[in-house]
Amino acid sequence: MLRYDFLKDLDDSTKSLFQQSGRFLSRLPLCILPIPPSALSPDGSKWLHCVEAKKEKEFLRIRVIIKEHRGATITIHCDSTEMYYKYIDLRFQVRNSDYVAVTFPEIYVGTSPHMARELYLTANDFKLRGLNRTPEPAILV
Repeated sequence: MLRYDFLKDLDDSTKSLFQQSGRFLSRLPLCILPIPPSALSPDGSKWLHCVEAKKEKEFLRIRVIIKEHRGATITIHCDSTEMYYKYIDLRFQVRNSDYVAVTFPEIYVGTSPHMARELYLTANDFKLRGLNRTPEPAILV
């Protein structure tokens, strides 16, 4: 088995993220990497289109549309009642409107712990954008 230093393949901005995070071992496999939500957004903004929200045990699964109009699931650990109420509000908005925009402070891309060679997305928190729609005018008969 060859020892490989993955830092040789990274660009300068990603290297600076690693240096900001403190001490790390570059010879170990790359386990998790933070990315901004704008890197996944189809239009380059920080807002992602949420299409589904569900709770499984103590985890929230938020399904969003990412680049190239594909779907991805972002997992959040639901460890407080505040997070649970935010989830209830998000689920209500998804069920009752045609467009719900969410953003995350930071999204983490990690590898599967089960050696399935999959990538998964996690986050610590999310924010729901208020809907700025004007009501339709009433039709008088």
